[in-house]
Amino acid sequence: MDIDDFWQVIEAARTSTAPTHKALADLLAARPAEETFAFQERFDAVHGAVDRWDLWAAAYLIGGGCSDDGFIDFRAGLIAQGRAWYQRAALHPDDLADHPAVRLAAPDPSEELFYEEINYAAAAAFARHTGDRDAFYTELARRETAPSQEEPEHDMGEDFDFDDPARMRQRLPRLAALYLDDETHRTRRLWPVRWGRAQYLRPPNSPPSAALSLPSPSRWPCNGAPGAGPVAPSRYSATALHRHRGTAAVT
Repeated sequence: MDIDDFWQVIEAARTSTAPTHKALADLLAARPAEETFAFQERFDAVHGAVDRWDLWAAAYLIGGGCSDDGFIDFRAGLIAQGRAWYQRAALHPDDLADHPAVRLAAPDPSEELFYEEINYAAAAAFARHTGDRDAFYTELARRETAPSQEEPEHDMGEDFDFDDPARMRQRLPRLAALYLDDETHRTRRLWPVRWGRAQYLRPPNSPPSAALSLPSPSRWPCNGAPGAGPVAPSRYSATALHRHRGTAAVT
C-alpha cells in the first residue's frame, strides 16, 4: 500500500457517516486480509513520524496534560483528521490552534484529537477475515523482527519543559494563548507531574509525590488516572501497544 492509497482509505473513513474507526475497519475488511498488514505498516510509519516533543507539547496543551498513552492516541487522532491536517500539524504544531475542535473547546481540554480506537482498526478488520484478532499481532510481530542493520535512534527533536510557561509560549504561541492562564500557567491543569519513558507499575492510589525512580521527563496524564498501570513501551508499534493495553474492541 503506497502513501496515497493509505490516505485515500483514511479520507473515505473520515467522511463516512459511521464513526471513523468503525468505517476504517469496514473499509479494510472489504480488502484482502494481507492488505491489513500493509495498512498497519504504513500507519505505524506515519504515526511514528510525528513522535516529536513539539507535537507532544501541543497535545499537552490541548488535552490538559498528556501521558505516553495519551500521546499515542493523539497521533492516531491526527491521522484520523486526514492528510491535510496531519501534514499541517507535522510542519507547524501551533497551527492546531486553528482546528475547529480545539477552538470550540478552549480553554477546556479537547478530547476529539485523542482517538484510541483508530490504533486497532486494522486488527479489527483482520479479525473479520479470520475470527482471531490475536493472530494479527502475532503475524505483525513476526514481520517486525529486527533487521540485519541496526535502525538509527529515533530523533524526537528538542525536549523542553512543558510546565515552563515562557518556553511553551515561545514554542507554541497560538496554542498557549488559548490554554495558558497568566496567573496559574494552566487554565485546566490536571497533574503537574512529569513521568519517565519506562515500563514500571505505579502503586495503586499513590500520590504524585510518591518516591519512584524515573529515568527521564515525560508527560502525565492525558487519558489516564493515577494508578492506571504501566507506561507504554518506548517503541510505539502496534504490537507493543497491543501488549501494553490488551486487545481493544472495535465493532
